This record gives sequence, C-alpha cells and structure tokens, in this order.
Amino acid sequence: MRLEEAKKKLAATLPALKGISKEEEFEHDREDPEQRFEEREIRKVADHLYSLIYSIEYLQKPIQASGRVIKRSDGRYEIEGAEDYFTSGSPLEIWDESQEIYARTRIEHDGEDYFAVGIKQPLEGLQARCR
Repeated sequence: MRLEEAKKKLAATLPALKGISKEEEFEHDREDPEQRFEEREIRKVADHLYSLIYSIEYLQKPIQASGRVIKRSDGRYEIEGAEDYFTSGSPLEIWDESQEIYARTRIEHDGEDYFAVGIKQPLEGLQARCR
C-alpha cells in the first residue's frame, strides 16, 4: 500500500474514532465490580483512540516550515525564516542524524531555557520542521 493511500484510509476512520470522547462519562452501576471493570477498560480504549486521532490529524497537516532552529533575541526559538516561534507545548520534528529520520517531539521550558523533549542536544542549530 502506498503511503498516500494509507493516509487517506486513516483519515477516513476519523469520524468513527471520534464517536467516543476521552472525557465522556459512561453510565454504569458503581456497585457492580464487572461494570466498574468494563468502564475502566473502555476508558483505556478511549485514551488510546484519542492518541490515534491526534496522530492521524497530525499527519494530515502540511509542513509549514523547515530549516535550522535559531534563538531569537527574546530567548524564544524559531525555524530560521519562519514567521512563528515556539512556546511550551509546541509540536516540532527534529532531524535525527543517526537514524536519518525526523523525530516528533514538543518544546518545553525548564525555567532557564527551552528544550525539545527527548532530545539531548541544545535546540539552536538543529535541523527541524513544523506542521
């Protein structure tokens, strides 16, 4: 199957996946251990569905900017030449030279500077892209 075909098929599943919200309340008899068990298991499935929905929607987004990460004079980071800058929680893809693939991460702040979660290198100078 071609990647584009797989992306289209995944996108087509979104309406069905969104049928159960992660915040939804499931009515059940709280005194019945079996119903409590089933409610907990359904909640786990709903959490996984939420992750799937996020990933499928993320893949549908076009790449907005690609290039080297630079530090601005205000201490925030951006992709060189891009209009937007990163704040805590901003999604970002960092090029992993050892695996020759982009790795999805997010930006956070540790009280002193911004960093990419799971990336042990300073942000400045890294090859990155954002959607």
